Amino acid sequence: LDTLPDGILVGFQTSESSWHARRARVVLQKRAHKSELSQETHKQLWELFNQSDNGDHKLRALWCLHVTQGLNELKLLPMLKHQDPYVRAWAIQILTEDHSPSMTAIVAFTRMAASDSSPVVRLYLAAALQRIPEDSRWALIQALVQHGDDNDDHNIPKMIWFATEPLVAKDPERALTL
Repeated sequence: LDTLPDGILVGFQTSESSWHARRARVVLQKRAHKSELSQETHKQLWELFNQSDNGDHKLRALWCLHVTQGLNELKLLPMLKHQDPYVRAWAIQILTEDHSPSMTAIVAFTRMAASDSSPVVRLYLAAALQRIPEDSRWALIQALVQHGDDNDDHNIPKMIWFATEPLVAKDPERALTL
């Protein structure tokens, strides 16, 4: 795969073989790191993301854009409203990966925590809590705990607790109210 042009490697993101898609992403990531990525590659990946009806292909394009530095906050924020819950979830993941999401993103996360119907998205929000500054967590935690249907989820309550626990000593009254 190392010798194939970028366009063909982008095409592998629609392969039935997840191995080929992953290996192609690794090759493209290496080329991006060495500043050897074709100028058309990001355009091709965005076309794949925007035109594909296949959710797996969209995610592969998104992951490839991420590892080749083809994403930024301005491109990720609209994905928080994408119809596919997995695209929304991965946008959350990428926006919080460096542990310093912007206030714009945190406000959007809080809005999503209150209204998103997908437990997958709420799980990603709960997991992202630990990558959000402590003073910005309270509103997001409050919105997430309002979803009674998540009480029996195996992971969401635990992820919320892991993010809340360090805050309890700082504001016990607020924690008890929560």
